[in-house]
Amino acid sequence: MRTVNITVESNGGQGLRHLSDWLLRAPAIRMHGNVRTIMAPPQPERMTVGVADYIEMALGAGLSMAQIIVTIIGWRRSQPPHQRLSVTVTNGEKTIVIDTDDPGIAEDIARQLGS
Repeated sequence: MRTVNITVESNGGQGLRHLSDWLLRAPAIRMHGNVRTIMAPPQPERMTVGVADYIEMALGAGLSMAQIIVTIIGWRRSQPPHQRLSVTVTNGEKTIVIDTDDPGIAEDIARQLGS
């Protein structure tokens, strides 16, 4: 099983949690993947605890990188247009930022990530 890590930068502050929920509802990911939200360790200077740091996703044999990218792009399209979103996907040594709402380029992005 391959593992990818996903981070979200957003001006709304809840982007990572919302994306994690979206991924967990995607049928292909539910059947062939495993999504975990990794929590940042508590820091004394922060007032909050339990802040999500990144999503770790294990890809089973029935799940392609392109399917994940299409799902992420679909989530981006569902967000309010004024919200600034940047999704970073890391596959081993390769990292790419997804800042598009165009599902037509999902295959290109997946190839760049080495799938």
